[in-house]
Amino acid sequence: MVTHNPNLAVGADAEQIIHVCIDKTNKNEFSFVSGSIENPEINKSIVKILEGTKPAFDKRKLKYQGQ
Repeated sequence: MVTHNPNLAVGADAEQIIHVCIDKTNKNEFSFVSGSIENPEINKSIVKILEGTKPAFDKRKLKYQGQ
């Protein structure tokens, strides 16, 4: 599944997330990093891409902890 929806990736505590980057200035070469939410590099990508910002990520975290 491919998604930019944090409800699916973060809310479901996905065990395998793949972050792909495409370098359009370098013949469309791509690179990727994969791992779980606990992986610091993956977590940074989640905060930046899926959540939008760290405050948005923290707000979602607080919401889930309150349940």
